Amino acid sequence: MNCPKCSNAQASVRYGLTDYNIVGCDRCGLLYNDQFPPKESKENAFSGGYYCDVQKQAFQFHGDEYLKDPSVPVFRRWLSLIDNKNGSLLDVGCGLGTFLGVARDAGWRVQGLDISPFAAKTVKEKMGIDVFNGSLVDAPWKDQSFDVITFWDSIEHVDNPKQYLDKAFALLKPGGTMLIATDNFDCFGCDIARLSYALTGGLLKYAMRRFYIPYNATYFTEQQFRELVDSCGLDIISFEKMEYPLEKINANALEKGILLALYAAAKITGRQAQFTLLARKKAAAGTAGASS
Repeated sequence: MNCPKCSNAQASVRYGLTDYNIVGCDRCGLLYNDQFPPKESKENAFSGGYYCDVQKQAFQFHGDEYLKDPSVPVFRRWLSLIDNKNGSLLDVGCGLGTFLGVARDAGWRVQGLDISPFAAKTVKEKMGIDVFNGSLVDAPWKDQSFDVITFWDSIEHVDNPKQYLDKAFALLKPGGTMLIATDNFDCFGCDIARLSYALTGGLLKYAMRRFYIPYNATYFTEQQFRELVDSCGLDIISFEKMEYPLEKINANALEKGILLALYAAAKITGRQAQFTLLARKKAAAGTAGASS
């Protein structure tokens, strides 16, 4: 596929990881997965197997148990930073609905969207929340329908994030807010992964596969993602680096011990593996960011 950030067609393989390659755009340098989605269609890639096996630790609490999810305090804190608590909110890539439940509890009028039929069906049946099953580009809502649109750990799974953010921009009301949490690939852990790959001439792939997972389409650095957000007509008003909750990662005791050490080093250096940002629709941008 063309570069998800700048649409350039020329890219070079940077890391060969057996069943998929990570390529780098020859123009802007963005790393992306040239075999995304992994082996299946997007719908099948994020089927029940993804939620119940590949990412079972991350999604173990859902339905009636959603408030046990370790991310709930994080969700609540970021929601508290947004005005208009009774406004309309769309969560893109809603997964099994934990954030939607937290937002509904806080007074928001919520709707979800997910490309996975399994996820959409689960949220509807277990939480009674309406979820559109499909791509955001094909969503049925009119422009300026939402006060807030959120992407919690979902934009990295989209093969055309610019198109998604442009569409989200169009769906936001004037002055509306976008909340995005995603992976940061200019982080301490990724440094170690790339170094181990380089020092072994590509023979040691384990760390690269753990950080640069095959279910990601893109591998943005902070600077690259800031540029993308700005190009879509959004002003970043709050930004924070963080780590993904260790309790939600499928890993053995040794791996978790290594991750704890990496988390500590990343905190000292300010190079954590995720970031969350709030961005506001620029008042003067008009429809400049709308999807074509």
